Amino acid sequence: MQVYRGIPYLPGEVRAAVAIGNFDGVHLGHQALLRSLCRHAASHGEIPCALTFEPHSKEFFAPEKAPCRISTLRDKADAIASCGIEKLFFAHFSGRMASLSAEQFVKEILVDRLHASFVTVGSNFTFGQDGKAGPDDLVRIGAKYGIDVSAKDLIVKDNENISSTRLRAALAAGDLKEAERLLGRPYCMSGRVVHGEHLGHTLGFPTLNLRPVPPGCHAQPALTGVFAVMVSGIVPGKELPGVTSLGNRPSIGGNLQFTCETNLLDWAGDAYGKLIRVRFVEKLRDNKRFSGLDELIAAIHNDAIRARRIFGLPDEARGAPVA
Repeated sequence: MQVYRGIPYLPGEVRAAVAIGNFDGVHLGHQALLRSLCRHAASHGEIPCALTFEPHSKEFFAPEKAPCRISTLRDKADAIASCGIEKLFFAHFSGRMASLSAEQFVKEILVDRLHASFVTVGSNFTFGQDGKAGPDDLVRIGAKYGIDVSAKDLIVKDNENISSTRLRAALAAGDLKEAERLLGRPYCMSGRVVHGEHLGHTLGFPTLNLRPVPPGCHAQPALTGVFAVMVSGIVPGKELPGVTSLGNRPSIGGNLQFTCETNLLDWAGDAYGKLIRVRFVEKLRDNKRFSGLDELIAAIHNDAIRARRIFGLPDEARGAPVA
C-alpha cells in the first residue's frame, strides 16, 4: 500500500474508489466498509483508496475536547492495508480544509485530485464548512460530478453497531477482551524505540519508549495505565513478556506529553531505532502518584511479579538476561 502525506493529483487515467473517514482504531465496522469498497473496486476496474484526516477535526477545532486516540498513525495504516486498500491519503486538517464548502470538497479533492468514481462513507459522516453536510449531500453533489456514493451503517453482525466511541469506552475501562472483540484482533501499539529521559534505567527498570501520540498532539491515548504485555520486534520470530506503563508519569512530575514505556522482564540490550509492537494482554492497575521513589520502585517490582504470574514465569528472573 502506498501512503501519502497530503492529497496528490493522481494521474488522469486513474479511476479511484475512495473510503472516507477518520478510521480511528480500524475496528470491525471500518474493516467491513473498507473490504466492501475493495470488492466494488475490483469489479469496476478502480483503485481502492482510503482518505483520512490528521489531526481529527475535533482536535483541530477544540483541542481540549479532542477524542482520545485509539491507534497510532502507523497502526492505522497497517490495519487499513490489511483490508486491501492500495492507496492511503493522510489529509492535513487545517483552516483551509475546514473552510471548504461541501461542493468544493467534492470538486477540489474527490474530482480534481483523486478522480473518484465511487465513494463510500459511514452513515454519520459529515463534511464541508462547519461539518454541516452529510451523506445525502454527498450523494447529491457526487451525482453532479459522476460519482456514485454509498453510505453505510458500520454494522458487522447481529445488528450490532460497532463504533470508535464504543471502542474508546472499552479501552478507558481497561477491558482488553471487549476491545479485542470490537477490533477483531488484540489491541496493540507499534512504533520505533526512541530515547526517553533514561529514568527507568536510573530506577533499575530500563524501558523501551514509544510515542503513543504524535509530538504536539493534544489528544491522549485511549488506553492508559500499567499492563502485562508481549513485545515483538526485538528477537526475530519471538514475543517477549514485559510490563508497559502508558500515560504521563504522574509520579515523576507529570506532563502533557504521553509516553509508552515498556520494561522487558527477561531481556536487556540496545533496541533504539527498532520497530516493535506491544500487545496488551491484561491491565495490572491504573496510573497513580506515589509518595516517593521508594514507593514507586516497590510498585514497579510488584507489577513485574504480577505480570510474571500471568505469563507463568517464576517471580524472579533466572540467569542472566538475554542481550
